[in-house]
Amino acid sequence: MTDKEFTRIISDVLDALYPELHFVLERVPIIVDTYADDSVVNAFGNRPIYAAFLTMDRNCVPHIRLYKDDILNHPKAYNMKKLLRDIILHEVGHIYGLSCECISMRFGK
Repeated sequence: MTDKEFTRIISDVLDALYPELHFVLERVPIIVDTYADDSVVNAFGNRPIYAAFLTMDRNCVPHIRLYKDDILNHPKAYNMKKLLRDIILHEVGHIYGLSCECISMRFGK
């Protein structure tokens, strides 16, 4: 999948999200990287790492990073729109302070 195709799917997913989330996501950039760098892997554990909500980095702007290569290799990559929707909503949960365990319990993700 090309970067352009991947970005288009992300855009489609964002457009289809709940209108209440648009306010938040307009202020939290989503950045696509090929894969998580060593600092992220060290902080979060072993690969695969599909995404991260990061609040401190070089520019100190809170943002969501999506890691394309790991996402493309996800077992549910056959339904990329749903997979990206689930990943982005998971990261939005972190924006609101929810832990991975809490997100999984509430939403089964």
